[in-house]
Amino acid sequence: MKTRLLILAGIVLFLFGISTVAYVIFGDSEIKMNVEEILLFIFGLMVPGMILSGIGVSLEFSKKKWG
Repeated sequence: MKTRLLILAGIVLFLFGISTVAYVIFGDSEIKMNVEEILLFIFGLMVPGMILSGIGVSLEFSKKKWG
């Protein structure tokens, strides 16, 4: 159960990062971000989301493989 929550948390973080960056770049917003802020969102939200999901998936597979 904890590994599935870990996977879900990683996916939510990753999707939140993508949606925020895409809204700022392509949306009709008054928010203008420079490259450093976009990279901060990418490395602050999307990369940890991928790492959390990867850890959760590997734990889930190892649990199924080893019992």
